[in-house]
Amino acid sequence: MDRRALDAYLSHFNSKRYDEQAKFYAPDVSFELPTLKLRGPDAVIGLYKEFHPCVNEHVEIEDSIFGDDKIFAVVPSRFEAIKDFKKYGLNFEAGKLYENVSFCLWELKDGKIWRIRSARHSSKVSELKR
Repeated sequence: MDRRALDAYLSHFNSKRYDEQAKFYAPDVSFELPTLKLRGPDAVIGLYKEFHPCVNEHVEIEDSIFGDDKIFAVVPSRFEAIKDFKKYGLNFEAGKLYENVSFCLWELKDGKIWRIRSARHSSKVSELKR
């Protein structure tokens, strides 16, 4: 996966084109947050189908490093809570805007995303800009 493919994946993610997003996942994809672990494209997409009607999420790549089978990226993220969402260790209150910086590691298998690990940093998106 190169930068163009990663940008396409994130475009599908940000536009909530879940069927297109899922095409980037290996059949046994694993998605890991500190409070949650999901396995398989249906589980990952299912989370977002539940989350996005409550919280409008937008991510972008600030910086990235590409290896043969890994991509590491600094990912500024904005979350606009439309409805309360308090599940899976996530806590978003309706009417609030949240922003943070995530560090994401995508591990690849056969050119597809096989494992996603993400950790959030307390920085605000505005603090990241150089």
